[in-house]
Amino acid sequence: MMLYSHPLDARNSESAAYLSALKCSLASLKANLRHTTPVDLYLFMKKEFIPNPVPEWLSGHGIIFVPLDEKLWEYPGYLRPTDRNWSGGFSKEYRLMGHWRLAFQHSFCRALGYEYLFQFDSDTYVFSNVTYNLVDFMRTGDYWITNKNFFFYEVVDYFRGLPELANFWLVTRRGGGCGHWDLRVTGPLWNKTSPQGLPGLITPIHCDKAGGQTIPHGQPWEGYAGKCIAGNYNIWSLKFWFQEDVQDFVHLVLRTGAHIEHRWVDVTTMSIIIDMFVPPEKFHIFTDHNIGHGRGDHTKTCNGLLPPTTRSRAARQRTAAGSAP
Repeated sequence: MMLYSHPLDARNSESAAYLSALKCSLASLKANLRHTTPVDLYLFMKKEFIPNPVPEWLSGHGIIFVPLDEKLWEYPGYLRPTDRNWSGGFSKEYRLMGHWRLAFQHSFCRALGYEYLFQFDSDTYVFSNVTYNLVDFMRTGDYWITNKNFFFYEVVDYFRGLPELANFWLVTRRGGGCGHWDLRVTGPLWNKTSPQGLPGLITPIHCDKAGGQTIPHGQPWEGYAGKCIAGNYNIWSLKFWFQEDVQDFVHLVLRTGAHIEHRWVDVTTMSIIIDMFVPPEKFHIFTDHNIGHGRGDHTKTCNGLLPPTTRSRAARQRTAAGSAP
């Protein structure tokens, strides 16, 4: 499943960067993954950007073009005004991407009868040859989610308010009265709170003075440490995603609108879902996959995958002069 909200031409420097990344992403999938895992590749685009006819460089990738639902590409009407303490630094399209992934993509795949969803960015690259079928791997290992070998910890505003919402969910959905709650979680949530339990399920508070505990990036802290998965290369079991408790929590997140107003989007929300609901043995990390991400990696890694007409002029000149591309 791939979301691409830009035109398929280089009308400006931003479009050119996204287009170059997309070409490399598709080429790397074809060369290093789709020969062993024959995925159905859905490319969601704004209706006005879907090509007709399909350009020659796209025709060999077996892409299924799907127009974005315009209702899902606008802010929901229940959000607070943007001047009401929204987290800054993130574009509207980035926020809507996270909303789209939480609210739509899994339901789309399930409606078509799929068992798994492969979440893959248009600027993600498979650098190494994946020699086995990923669907067979998921089934054999009975994994609920797999992810590339990359994680990052709490950054200011990434988790703001989300641990408190998880706290609220546990208290209200599993409340027994008189403070006797069923706080059993199947994931490693309580190993990531300081202090352990509900008192530590709060937004991380970083201390300015020495002492106290530390999370791996070295800052003293209390609260939910947070450990974000990479949102650009993971596979989800739809059977897991549509478990009753998972859906109840996802819908609670969506109703708050905070996944858009802050930096939760899909990545942070999915990360705390893993901590709450996924036993460690159901979560696999692909240490054998060499995966790149971003609109810079492709410039050096895809020269050997893309046809000469799509390579940079400098790369062609180096090749002509006998240098390594």
